[in-house]
Amino acid sequence: MVSIREHVTLADFGNFVNVQDGDLVSVYNTDGTTITAQYYTAFNGWYDGAFALQDDLIIFPGEGVVMNSTVSREAVFYGSVIDNAILSPYAGSNIINIIGTLEPVSGQTLVETFPSPADGTLVSIYSEGSLTPLFTAQYYTTFAGWYDGSFTLRDSAVIDSGSAAVMKTSADSDALHEAAY
Repeated sequence: MVSIREHVTLADFGNFVNVQDGDLVSVYNTDGTTITAQYYTAFNGWYDGAFALQDDLIIFPGEGVVMNSTVSREAVFYGSVIDNAILSPYAGSNIINIIGTLEPVSGQTLVETFPSPADGTLVSIYSEGSLTPLFTAQYYTTFAGWYDGSFTLRDSAVIDSGSAAVMKTSADSDALHEAAY
């Protein structure tokens, strides 16, 4: 069975978050590029630095979004959720990738999310709303696992719902987003 679902756009994101004039978002794409846009109430839309409208910019599953807001707020996303796993490709060449979790209820372990990373890949896990990582781990192919700075195995560390993984890898890599339910 094939399901066609509409992806979330930047305009949709604005509806979920109730944006204000001057709010700024950066979307970290899986190809390693970043698109930054600012919301202008007078023009009712998101515009990039060249003042090109970005309302139709698609935020693909697992792509990270960083919002700099004028006030604190909560984001409530609603709609259908996937019921099958998604394998998302991420760019290598030491590009920073910010990866959001697709788990609306429970988390997913580090090794489940990144089952076959390149040797030396670094991942830092950030909890919701924090700018300080919970931990950073590096993947060692020699030991087939994720280890933190104390060389403690972190394969079973859980990336909770609402958390983000910041990944830097030397080669193209994939992240596996398990089915939501």
